[in-house]
Amino acid sequence: MNVHITPEQEARLTEIASRTGRQPDDLVQEAVNQLLGANARFLEAVEQGFRSLDAGRFVTHEEVGARLARVVNS
Repeated sequence: MNVHITPEQEARLTEIASRTGRQPDDLVQEAVNQLLGANARFLEAVEQGFRSLDAGRFVTHEEVGARLARVVNS
């Protein structure tokens, strides 16, 4: 797979790599891994939300408002 980055992105990546004593490729791999992990966690949370809805476990808009009012007023 080839990834195309702008000259500005490459310059920033090279600068960060130089300042941290790392290789640019290592920084890119780390960034990709972080993105993939974040996306996987987000998708799992969305799917869990849908499973909760399907099971009838949810809070109505009115209930959320009441809970917030209790927190603010306490």
